[in-house]
Amino acid sequence: MTWNLRKALSLALAAVVLIFAAWMLWPRSLEDALDLEGRPLSATIITSGVEVTDMNSTPYHDFDDYAVEPGSPEADAIREILGRCSWHPCLDTLTGADAISDIGNVSVYLYIGDMGASLSVHNGTGKARLNDRVVRIGYLGNSQAAALCEELARLLRTTASLAPTA
Repeated sequence: MTWNLRKALSLALAAVVLIFAAWMLWPRSLEDALDLEGRPLSATIITSGVEVTDMNSTPYHDFDDYAVEPGSPEADAIREILGRCSWHPCLDTLTGADAISDIGNVSVYLYIGDMGASLSVHNGTGKARLNDRVVRIGYLGNSQAAALCEELARLLRTTASLAPTA
């Protein structure tokens, strides 16, 4: 009886671990998480770096703000980009960590005004902040967050109708 109970508990524990791993790795849509359909969107691109001149180094941050109208071609393009990407919880999500290190030199922040949803992606890490939670974009070992950051920044900067707001 004891051996059967131990075997049953071991199988139950293995099943719980397997279900938890599947839940953690199950891809979730960024487009669905942000629900951009018909909502105003604002975006900010922050470019950071250090300017070195004659033995002096000065850090800088350039901010470009954009407003994207609901239903515009730009909003559709952003939704299409986000629809190609997935996110999943990571250890930081479970522990409640709210900081991301090694963010790189370009960051893109998207804000959905009327519902308070937000996404921030950076070109130096595989993690992002989605609605105030640290999550992983794509899977371990790839740079899908960096690629997403660069693609969103390129779209916002090159679309003539999205001139930065003053």
